[in-house]
Amino acid sequence: RGYGREPHPRVVAFLGKRAAVFHDLHTRSQLRAMSASEKFRILLVDDDEDIRESLAEYLVEYGYVLVTARDAQEAMRVLERRRFDLVLTDISMPEVSGIELLKHVKRLDEAIDVIMISGFLDISYAIQAMRQGAYDFITKPCNYQKIQLTIERVREKQDLKKDAARY
Repeated sequence: RGYGREPHPRVVAFLGKRAAVFHDLHTRSQLRAMSASEKFRILLVDDDEDIRESLAEYLVEYGYVLVTARDAQEAMRVLERRRFDLVLTDISMPEVSGIELLKHVKRLDEAIDVIMISGFLDISYAIQAMRQGAYDFITKPCNYQKIQLTIERVREKQDLKKDAARY
């Protein structure tokens, strides 16, 4: 990576009341310093930069650790290197769809939950996504509060599974 080019994907971490952006080189040490409750890791995938950035800013305020990807192909590369609790992805993206990304995620790790976002309400896409293992299907324009509440339901479900596994 040369100077003048922003490293991608970027990691957005919430530290105290201030959001900070850390590039790949600084991520590991910064994330280790965070408490376990703040380490819910989300991969946010959307080809629309405005939506991706505004949703990332909103979710960072709730203490999530976010990595953003511009498309499904970039997300697949990131998933090979990092572990996530949740993937939040658009369905309609160039070249590789969100449905294909969902299948890839489930092949890698069945425990990773996926929330699908779509700019159009087509019940066939929702059914297909749910059959492939999506946790939920949300239509655009996104209600960020609804997304955040859905993420909290995913987090609670995963915490319950972890607790049950201990017993």
